Amino acid sequence: MSSSLRTSIGLIVALLSPPVRGQLSTAGAQFWHEGSPGLVSSLQEEVHFGSALAAGDFDCDGFDDLAIGVPDDDDSGGALNRVGYVTVLYSSETGLVAAGHQLWDQQSLAAEEEESEDRFGETLVAGDFDADGCMDLVVGIPYEDIGTIVDAGAIQVIYGAPGGLTAAGNAFFRQGADGVQGAPQAGDTFGFSLAVGDFNSDGSDDLAIGPCGRRRGCANPLRLGGQRPDRRRRRHSRSWLRAPGRAGDR
Repeated sequence: MSSSLRTSIGLIVALLSPPVRGQLSTAGAQFWHEGSPGLVSSLQEEVHFGSALAAGDFDCDGFDDLAIGVPDDDDSGGALNRVGYVTVLYSSETGLVAAGHQLWDQQSLAAEEEESEDRFGETLVAGDFDADGCMDLVVGIPYEDIGTIVDAGAIQVIYGAPGGLTAAGNAFFRQGADGVQGAPQAGDTFGFSLAVGDFNSDGSDDLAIGPCGRRRGCANPLRLGGQRPDRRRRRHSRSWLRAPGRAGDR
């Protein structure tokens, strides 16, 4: 495999730490790519497998699992370019395994219609937003069009359960709907960056989403903590948190 091909398709290496205190070691390291044995996906160029990663115990078995963004994958036989998807590998005592892995895209969730250049999986973050002990997965879709508004951006929340991530109750968030402040504008790229923390000190994970616009920065703290959100009564921040800087262009 040439170095140029390795760069364009993407790969990840998982380094495992020993059971006692110590540094990471290459002993038992795992090498994963889109065409790894046991995965339903096949090796393709320029999909950028692994450009975003998030670890969390999505199935509550005590082992951290791994979500892998593949934001530049095409769909519908190449008719739709760079729509993206996310691969989730589950763990065991021996590390990550292909058995039971999942592929998530917009078609498998209650999201907007899949479109070219959405780049589902451009960003990823894990947190326990419904306080059930299973980690949930947030997927950034920063180039999602909202109606005729190009690259307004959105996020998708997929909830964890004892059997792994499930489509049941998944939630689609964008600006100007379901309690999220702000109005979507062209080029906002909402969901381009994500962070999890307990921002209101209530013991539950909350979510910060940014930036908003290629020439201005902002973050919208979204409080999902404590329970699975209901679209009719979502809590949200009272104000925008503005920060200087410039959001990245494609």
